[in-house]
Amino acid sequence: MSLLHSLSAVATKLGLIRVATATDPAAPAKIKTRLVALSELATELQTAEVRALAQAPAEMTVPFEQLFATAGIKPPEHGWSVEKLLQLLRDPAYQSMTREQVQHAVLAALAAQTATAQDVVKDAMARDKAIDAYGRLIFEKRQARRRAQSQKKTELSNQIFALQQQLERLNQEGLLEDQQWRDWWQRKLDYEKQMAGAVNYLLKDAVITIDAQLPADHNCD
Repeated sequence: MSLLHSLSAVATKLGLIRVATATDPAAPAKIKTRLVALSELATELQTAEVRALAQAPAEMTVPFEQLFATAGIKPPEHGWSVEKLLQLLRDPAYQSMTREQVQHAVLAALAAQTATAQDVVKDAMARDKAIDAYGRLIFEKRQARRRAQSQKKTELSNQIFALQQQLERLNQEGLLEDQQWRDWWQRKLDYEKQMAGAVNYLLKDAVITIDAQLPADHNCD
């Protein structure tokens, strides 16, 4: 008996699947399914704890396992969580199987530990619900942070603009004062030259000081 047939036999005996009669003996057995209301698989989360976790610093670095634990999600006693299913399906042996063959193998593995597909689906839905809720919370936090950042950037931009205006006024004032200073010095020089020429008629020695060199500004700009 092949491995697939062995797994099918075990699953059938446990009432998990039903093997349908087919004209083609090589056709794979069909999986027996049952309808389950999503409400039956829904899990109530510890929303207050999840919200508190989202409000903590570095919220986007929180490991998923920590989030699930905070949300109150606990794997069933038999240990069959969706994480265990993911680990199982990473086995290279499953890569060459068809979808139905994988289904048979997984169901048989679940049955061997008195677990059901509903247990795994319920765990997966709870984790998805926790991640979605957490995602909404950190998005809200992100939006509030972005709004605060935008407001702060606007305030800083306004301050920068005001400072630039002040700087421009100071530059213009400096240029005006420089020109006024040069003009005044030139008038001083001209007046001193005139006085020196006039006094020259009265005295042999020069008594009027004439400094043609404009003094250099120190510690400016």
